Amino acid sequence: MERKINSSKNLDLNENYGSLSDNYGYIFLGEVQKGGKYRIEKILGGCSLNTRLLSIGFVPGEIVYVLKQQGFGPMTVIVKGTKIAIGRGAANKILVSAVKTEI
Repeated sequence: MERKINSSKNLDLNENYGSLSDNYGYIFLGEVQKGGKYRIEKILGGCSLNTRLLSIGFVPGEIVYVLKQQGFGPMTVIVKGTKIAIGRGAANKILVSAVKTEI
């Protein structure tokens, strides 16, 4: 039995949430620069992804430091003092905003 996939349901997150990044200056965690400091604004995943991310410290309002970002594969971040490797798919469902560092 062959299963057909409805391609209209496979929506691009950037297409649906592009206005958030345009209007509020948000960006997906998977697209940020290495060495940056960012504030978590919103998690756009489903129930199980949200629960998993919240349990390891990815809470809206929390600060994230990006240690490793190569453009592919998992990225390494520090959240609440803990170093965490997060997959690219999950990272692309976390909206963040840049935090200005004070000198």
